[in-house]
Amino acid sequence: MDQQQKIMIGIDLGGTSIKFGLISSKGAILRKNKRKTPISKDFHETVEVITEEVHRILEQEGLRISHLVGIGIGIPGVANEKGEVVFANNLFWKNKPLQRILEEQLGTRVKVGNDASLAGFGEFHFGAMKNTRNALLLTLGTGLGAGVIINGNVFHGSHYLGTEIGHMVIGENFYNCNCGNNGCLETFASATALVKYATHLMDAGETSSLKTVHGKKEKSLTTQQIFAAARNNDKIAIKALDRFTHYLAIGIANLINIFDPEVIALGGGLSESGDLFLEDLRVVVKTHTYVKEQNPTKIVIADLKNDAGILGSGMFVLKD
Repeated sequence: MDQQQKIMIGIDLGGTSIKFGLISSKGAILRKNKRKTPISKDFHETVEVITEEVHRILEQEGLRISHLVGIGIGIPGVANEKGEVVFANNLFWKNKPLQRILEEQLGTRVKVGNDASLAGFGEFHFGAMKNTRNALLLTLGTGLGAGVIINGNVFHGSHYLGTEIGHMVIGENFYNCNCGNNGCLETFASATALVKYATHLMDAGETSSLKTVHGKKEKSLTTQQIFAAARNNDKIAIKALDRFTHYLAIGIANLINIFDPEVIALGGGLSESGDLFLEDLRVVVKTHTYVKEQNPTKIVIADLKNDAGILGSGMFVLKD
């Protein structure tokens, strides 16, 4: 390896799995490992899994902890400037001193941030947001997460509570968000939203191949089935996709009006079917931006897929 390269471990901590990557400052992924998140979600048990796997990676590569610049961790929730997990819903954690505990146990620098924010940092360094100063990543999955890069830095907000773009209220909806509000963007533009709306239409009596083949039960319906039905011109699937695209466009137009980013990249599982909605999305966005005569912000599909989190978390270690 080039001696000028620095090496870090990036960790993407999720509710079901923990992804680890030994990465270089030039974007090379030297090793990737994966562990299941403890079913208990217990903080100390999870810390034990993380420390075990860090040591395993170093042993596999013939390295010592002193060879690392440090370790970055993206968590599914809010982390403050001290690396404390203020709140992580999927892990059932509140006020957990993750950074301090890991630094004590591993003897190296540790930095903690929001997972979507750090995935955005990965795209900024090595993916679809490379060579920009101001850009956003939207992760379209079960919910809608976001990573905001301002002047080349991860933007957290004054109290590390910012960039919850999925909870920007953009209208009234027929169901409430898990956060307790009604009308959050992620209740219109996410995998959950697509399934709920398609099911809502079928419950109202509209005919669909989805209803015939898969039944009306929401749990039996997937976004993959909705996308496949849309490709076959199923009316309910197309209605659901059009609604998803319309509200996602409104959310993106708001972001363009506020941030004027160079690029907005779309990641997460739904982005893999971007050929079905990206062009329509760009058209609708233009109708809602403040300056309609021009639309310089590029809306693209993210590049790094599942590697964005480990790359961004690793690079986050290098930030002061």
